[in-house]
Formats: sequence, structure tokens, C-alpha cells
Amino acid sequence: MFIHVPGKSKKPSLHSKKTDWNCFRETLDELITFEISLKTEIPIEEAVENIAKGIQKAAWQATPDRNEQNSKEERPIIVKQKVAGKERPVKGGS
Repeated sequence: MFIHVPGKSKKPSLHSKKTDWNCFRETLDELITFEISLKTEIPIEEAVENIAKGIQKAAWQATPDRNEQNSKEERPIIVKQKVAGKERPVKGGS
């Protein structure tokens, strides 16, 4: 039997408190180049699209998946009980 802890539904986000901002910056620096001539509309649109995609890719790479973060919430009850038992200090042992 699995237990699911209900909570607030999370809004989609490119980052969380676990985002590695140094990784984000480094990835974005690798992905984005500013060597495009922006004299006409088409290169400008392409540049904007590349920047947006680069930001998304860098954020996804630097932020752990929320499903992995919340995987602890969906463990069998017996596993939760055993983990809770292991966390208690042992009384009087040797």
C-alpha cells in the first residue's frame, strides 16, 4: 500500500530552492552566443528564440526534477515505519 501526502499543487517553474545557479550561469554561457547580425527581423526573432531556449535548457539542467524531490512522499507505509524506527536513538545499548 502506498501513501500519498496531499499538498498544494505547484505552479510550473524553471527553478526551485535547489537550483544550482553556478551551473545555470555556466550552461547559459555555453549555449548563448551574440555573434548574430541583428539587422533584419528574422535574425532578431531567431536570436530571441535561441535565448529563450537556452534559458530553459540551462534551468532544467541546473534544477533537480521535482518528481525526484517528492519521491519520498510516495513510499509504502511499511518502509516509512522502518525508516522512522531506524531514526530513533537506541536506549541503553553497549
